[in-house]
Amino acid sequence: MKQNNETRLAIIDGDSICYLASRDTIQESIDNVDKLIADILAKTGSTHYYLFLSKKPYFRHKINSDYKGKRKAPTLMFIKTLMNYLQEQYLAEAFKDVEADDMVAYVKYLHSNGKIPGMATSIVCAIDKDVLGQVPGTHLNYSKMEFITTSRESANKFLYIQTIMGDSTDNIKGIPGKGIAKATEILKDVDPKDYPYVCLAEYISKFQSPNIGIIEFQKTFQQVYMLRTPNDFLAAVGYIPKLQTPIQINT
Repeated sequence: MKQNNETRLAIIDGDSICYLASRDTIQESIDNVDKLIADILAKTGSTHYYLFLSKKPYFRHKINSDYKGKRKAPTLMFIKTLMNYLQEQYLAEAFKDVEADDMVAYVKYLHSNGKIPGMATSIVCAIDKDVLGQVPGTHLNYSKMEFITTSRESANKFLYIQTIMGDSTDNIKGIPGKGIAKATEILKDVDPKDYPYVCLAEYISKFQSPNIGIIEFQKTFQQVYMLRTPNDFLAAVGYIPKLQTPIQINT
């Protein structure tokens, strides 16, 4: 994808790399990590990268103590070892209270707003539906090695669809009985500027109480929304992440 001497920044969610790479032996797992990262960088034609990992507990646990509580413990091996390997070998970063998803969205926001000088283009590399659906831009789904493009309009709509339906995988309740089909139908002909009000009205209607509806709406929104601006981080975790300079790929 790179043209001539264009600088291209890969913004990589590293959590899923560990899960995809895990095998029965540590050496095979590490070899898979190396290959997957090499494939990501080659596929995107990147000259630089950021690589992020999640650091528990997350600020979302303060909103919902059962956040991700229903997830079964992974049977995959060497996850912690692979995360340490990514930090040591590839200078992956992890920030207190936030997930890799948040950091990926944050760096993409910074680049889109001219806050990462020297990088002509950037591409998010992830497999998580939340990242791919909620962050505008062209992304690499590295589980399939396929590019997808998410418009600003569809990213905004996806956020509010998630706000209605919640996320059973992460134990985010949403509105009971409203899955993706119903959530999509609710917002089908709605002006984007009215998404928050329509979502809130659905919550108030379901819980039959303005106060409870507002509280439940806010709790769900805060859990599904990925932090992306400096003010988001200040409000949620009390600090703005200090990034290292983009890591240059040795060629």
